Amino acid sequence: MASGQMQQQAGQAPGPMQGQGGQLLRQQQQANSMLNQLPPQQRQQIEQAVSAYRQQLVTQGFSSDVIQTYVWSYYTQCVQTLFEELKKGDPQKDTSSALPGDQPAQQQEQAEQQLQSQQQQQQQQHQQQQQQQQQQQ
Repeated sequence: MASGQMQQQAGQAPGPMQGQGGQLLRQQQQANSMLNQLPPQQRQQIEQAVSAYRQQLVTQGFSSDVIQTYVWSYYTQCVQTLFEELKKGDPQKDTSSALPGDQPAQQQEQAEQQLQSQQQQQQQQHQQQQQQQQQQQ
């Protein structure tokens, strides 16, 4: 039941911009499919990172449309990165149980560092874009 709630929250939280066609719908379906294959612990990491990132953007005064776009981009990057990390470890997964607590601490730490790094990169990009917009005005 908790994973269903997580799935619903994750699918609804970022959400692509409405009205941009079938490509975004496919991207959303692909991201949600990858998210559903991640261990619950990593899903929670993504949810927390996306929430913190959204709050930073709100604090910086971005419009809701801009926030939605940036958060969606960040969300898909997080999901793709952790999904790729999961796939790298897949051959070992066949011979061992895949319980959420079985992930070595080092891999979890690397995943957290990647999420933080992506968040910092996104924030830098958005600050640059904001500066460019201010210069144009």
